[in-house]
Amino acid sequence: MSEHLKAILTHAEDKAAEAGSTFEVGTNPILEATAKALEAQTQIRGLLEHEETELEKHQRFTQAAAPFLGCKPPKDLRQRMRAARPLTATAGPVAPLPSKFDLRDLGLVTPPRNQLSCGSCWDFSGVKSVESAALGTGKFKADELDLSEQEVLSCGKNGGCDGDWPETAFEFAKTRGLPSEKEVPYRANSGSGRCYTGQPLVKIDGYAYVASADALPTADEIKRSLYERRVALSVGVAVDAAWMAYRSGIFNGQIRDPDMINHAVNYIAWDDQPDGSTVFVVENQWGTDWGEGGYMRTRHGANLIGYGAQYCWINGNPTPVPPTPPTPVPPSPPVPPVPPTPQPQVMNITLSGSFPTLFGGHQTVTLTGKGVFQVSGNATDGDCHGCNDRMPLGWSFAQWRQLLADVYTLIQSDPAQQVETAVLTIYGDIRAGKYGEAVAVALSSMAAVQALIQAVQALVQKYRSTSHGLQGSFFDWLGAHQAELIQLALFIWRATHGG
Repeated sequence: MSEHLKAILTHAEDKAAEAGSTFEVGTNPILEATAKALEAQTQIRGLLEHEETELEKHQRFTQAAAPFLGCKPPKDLRQRMRAARPLTATAGPVAPLPSKFDLRDLGLVTPPRNQLSCGSCWDFSGVKSVESAALGTGKFKADELDLSEQEVLSCGKNGGCDGDWPETAFEFAKTRGLPSEKEVPYRANSGSGRCYTGQPLVKIDGYAYVASADALPTADEIKRSLYERRVALSVGVAVDAAWMAYRSGIFNGQIRDPDMINHAVNYIAWDDQPDGSTVFVVENQWGTDWGEGGYMRTRHGANLIGYGAQYCWINGNPTPVPPTPPTPVPPSPPVPPVPPTPQPQVMNITLSGSFPTLFGGHQTVTLTGKGVFQVSGNATDGDCHGCNDRMPLGWSFAQWRQLLADVYTLIQSDPAQQVETAVLTIYGDIRAGKYGEAVAVALSSMAAVQALIQAVQALVQKYRSTSHGLQGSFFDWLGAHQAELIQLALFIWRATHGG
């Protein structure tokens, strides 16, 4: 551990002690990178000098940690808050709040992301809230939805990796909408790129601040907004060495100067404690190696967490309506269960397509719901192994499902992806007359090819087991046609990934 890292970690431990040691700190990749930046800029001395003001020390720290932060509250924040007033509840009694609430339990928040070395926390925090609102429509799943932060960085008017405010991301999502991460992958830079011209995957209808009277809402305002809106809140926080080095526990930092706000995260949950206090859960965007798997438990307002809290909505007016207590209904007499009528299970699968072979020409692969696997082709410059082989299987639904699950696991493995990339590169080199380069790629890919063959052999061995109760003749065929199974795996990979 370098002297600079030791110094900044000691500083974090001192801050934790000042806050009552309710949380633990330790080193992590973000802290190590910041220590290196401080060393390169010879700023560690300024961070620890007592003659400097706390604001000056914090500004030095923020400058060194800038690639992992990026939140810049606008100078006219209060005017913006008054203009975008929070929507209030409809008339009537206010619904009581539960003692514990977590958007993760409802599937209304996506997993932690990683902004990498780009001051785009404002973008990630805003997009996180947009994803949360989209999940509330019921059209997406939390473990599948991933919207593009890069589209905002590259195609909007903003500070990019130099920092901005989450409201900027909300405005982009409202006026232009967001494509998926697959359409515009994250590059951790703010350079202009090809902007997405298709139909956006998600577009919000509006956004607002939780409170209009104070930039730091009360804990009750935060809780009611989370409970009634069911959307992750985008909030600011003042990150110092202790916050950055957080490992576990309940954070309770003491920064109270709004000029020290430098990072944006998301409030997603709370848990009322027996002593009457409340612990909030924050989702960060430094990957899952930071904190408690990418999350932090914190007191509201610690290091000003919750500053400028915002939310967004989709599909009309998000005004919360207090839930109506259910009307008791007398139980109906039990109805005797009707035995289900046995229905044959049919798996309707048709997968067909043509792809080049390693010997020239093309092969066609077809997999149908009738349990027929067929490989045919018209290779002209060499052998066509397995051409016109047909094999009635007669499997059950469960057996097909298990095989497809195993094949998908195979084709998504690193060796399969490496072989696919190598094959495409070799074809390109051959077309361009770069035979030497093609040979070099082929030689460098032998390890991946061997690993893929071994995986296929393991799959063959698995299905030879009598525990699956499948036809033995199929395994004889499969063992003799490993090349066709590899080509089938690569074909499915290309078909399912737009290749």
